[in-house]
Amino acid sequence: MIPTATTSPAINLIDVEGSGLFVDPDGNVTINLVSSSEPSWVCVQADQDSEPGDILGCAAVPAGKNKDVAVTLDLSKLTYKIYVALYVDKGTAGQMEVPNPDELALTATGIPAAFPTALIGDISWVNVEEQALGEGNTVVIPRVYTPIPAILVIHDGVRGPVIGWTTLQAGENLDVIVTLTTQSKTNDLGAMIHWDGGEPGKYVNFNFDPPARAPNGPVGLLVVHFHLK
Repeated sequence: MIPTATTSPAINLIDVEGSGLFVDPDGNVTINLVSSSEPSWVCVQADQDSEPGDILGCAAVPAGKNKDVAVTLDLSKLTYKIYVALYVDKGTAGQMEVPNPDELALTATGIPAAFPTALIGDISWVNVEEQALGEGNTVVIPRVYTPIPAILVIHDGVRGPVIGWTTLQAGENLDVIVTLTTQSKTNDLGAMIHWDGGEPGKYVNFNFDPPARAPNGPVGLLVVHFHLK
C-alpha cells in the first residue's frame, strides 16, 4: 500500500497509536502517521541492548504527512521491543541506503527520530477450552500463536498468581501442555503470553518477562480465561 501524503508543512515525527505495533503472521505492520520534512524511509528496527539494532523492514515516504504506512518485517530477527525510525533519503533518490548515506532524521528539537515501542498481539492468538485437570496436574491449551519465541503463563484468577508456565516457539503452537506447580484456588485460569525478556527460555517474573498486550484484551493484556471442571 502506498502511503497518502499531504503537502502541509511537516516535521520529522512518527505516531504509533495505542500501546505498540501489531505484526500479522506475514510480518506486516501499519504505522499510523509518519510526518517528514523531506523524502525519507521509515524503518522498523529490532532491539539491541536497548538501542535500535537490525533493520527489519522499511518503506519509502514522501515529504509531508503520511497516514497508514505499511511496512513488511523480517520475522526471523523480530524482538518484542522494537524501534520505528526515520531516515532521510540522502543518497541516490529512491534507493534505500540506510544507514549511510541515508541517515537518521532529526526531530524539531534535534533528537534522532528513532522511537521505541513494543509488539502488541491479538486475543485470537490464544485458543482455550474448559477442561478437567490432566494427569500430572496439567492443562492443555489447544493453540497459541506468537510471532517470536515467548512464554505461555497460566495465572490463577483475574491477574492472579502464576501457577504454571511453558515456552513457546515462534509461529503456531498446538496442544500446549502446561504443568501447574500450585493448585488453583479459583478454577478460573488465565492463559497469557509473556515476552521472554529475562533468562532465555525461563519465566522469571512480570517485570523481566512482560505480558503481551492487546488493544481488545482485558485491561489491555493478552489473556484468555478458561475453567477447570
